[in-house]
Amino acid sequence: MAITSWMDVHLAVRLISDELMMPTTEIYAYLVDVSGHNAPAEQMIGVLTIMVMFAILRMGSSLRYI
Repeated sequence: MAITSWMDVHLAVRLISDELMMPTTEIYAYLVDVSGHNAPAEQMIGVLTIMVMFAILRMGSSLRYI
């Protein structure tokens, strides 16, 4: 699934926010820092992919302790 619109970006940010237990405002601030203020949604897929991978790794490491 490709991120092609701002609605996809917002959905991905909410999912990452829930998984990493971070406020969405921090994630948006990071995206703006990395991608720039006028970046199209397509440019953000790399940053969001890395954040999703980090969320999966973090979730996996926390499952070890259950």
